[in-house]
Amino acid sequence: MYFWVNEPEKLIKIYKNIHKNLNKGGEVRIFPVYMDSYDMNDQKLKKFLNDNFSIRMVKPKYVAEDPFY
Repeated sequence: MYFWVNEPEKLIKIYKNIHKNLNKGGEVRIFPVYMDSYDMNDQKLKKFLNDNFSIRMVKPKYVAEDPFY
């Protein structure tokens, strides 16, 4: 799933909806996660995600483009 939402309050609403509809043991992969900041430095968003999901950051073996250009 690609997310282009950059507002923590909107993200919490989106993640609550995903959590409500996700089957037990289900998996969601969300891209992109900027600079490993899945919580956007927002403590409320971080707490919600950590309390309701198992978070795992997966780094690709290669990067097709340099994100700094």
